[in-house]
Amino acid sequence: MPFYPDHVLDEIRNSIDIVPFISEHVALKKRGRNHVACCPFHNEKTPSFNVNAEKQIFMCFGCGVGGDVFKFAMLVEHVTFPEAVRLLAERYGIPLPQVARTEDASSGADLEALRAAMADAVTFYHHMLVDTAEGKGALVTWRGGALRARPRGASSWAIPRLEAMFCWSGCARKDTRPRRSKTAG
Repeated sequence: MPFYPDHVLDEIRNSIDIVPFISEHVALKKRGRNHVACCPFHNEKTPSFNVNAEKQIFMCFGCGVGGDVFKFAMLVEHVTFPEAVRLLAERYGIPLPQVARTEDASSGADLEALRAAMADAVTFYHHMLVDTAEGKGALVTWRGGALRARPRGASSWAIPRLEAMFCWSGCARKDTRPRRSKTAG
């Protein structure tokens, strides 16, 4: 995934007026300083979708969606952020610099190694949950509903197991380096 410098994003953002851009998708009406319409992201009868021309942002007070021209393009076109940047730059004739890809993102072998590390983690956690006494106890507790009442966070039961996973991912597999395990999540 390419990463664009902030000055490039600012140039695109500053060269596009959000009101005409959103008007291509939604019938905006001027109301005071803002433009309003019914939100294109949910059904409503009373307009709650606001576009502020001064700040170059939009916000729907009905569903809570808001953002800038990039976010609107992402939502309307169903694309990722880099795709929205590229789409807007092409549409408005703004040249994009050639972005150097990072070493990890450019190699297909690295992606395969990350996928393999994730698959190994799934296997490890499945084994810990199904094949160990502690895992079976946790599974029974979870199925019984008691686990839902606990607050989120690492419990005293989970911390040693997470440490075991870190050691397993970094030590047991020679071809999975701890850096890759961390990158894979």
